[in-house]
Amino acid sequence: MAETIQQLGMDLERIAKDLPEETRKKILQTGANYQLRSTRENLRGEHGPDGSPWPALSQLTLRRKKGPKMLWESQNPAQLVRSVEVDAETIRIGTNNPTLARHQGGVSMRVTKKQSVWMWANLFEKRGSPFGMFGKLLRIPARPFLGFSDADQRELEQIAARWAEEEFKK
Repeated sequence: MAETIQQLGMDLERIAKDLPEETRKKILQTGANYQLRSTRENLRGEHGPDGSPWPALSQLTLRRKKGPKMLWESQNPAQLVRSVEVDAETIRIGTNNPTLARHQGGVSMRVTKKQSVWMWANLFEKRGSPFGMFGKLLRIPARPFLGFSDADQRELEQIAARWAEEEFKK
């Protein structure tokens, strides 16, 4: 087994160079479909790729939320993750959703006036000053969902091996 995902990529590249383009595409697409499912499961299970649970939500966020799931508001966040074919040899898995992107790596940011007014109206029940949070540091902890676990690496290797074996049987 490859030690890192980069090593896995190099191993798969070495195997793939001897395969027909059609088989390489099948490996790429099957691997992308598997990894997309795995990434969506991380979101549904509220854990990182390594299986570690996400940090709990703040009490302020819990008071505002409508349901028990962490990143769910109006829609299932797993449906906001997509795979995109970049070229014949690359597929990217990710999201354009800014909320999910912030949670992937976590963020520390200064609260703007506009954000402070929104927080006052939506979180603080219009108590205190609408600019009470302006300039304060807001920290959103990382809740990673993108990435590869050891099990993902093994499965991706097996996918490539199955397609390569099929090709060499011909």
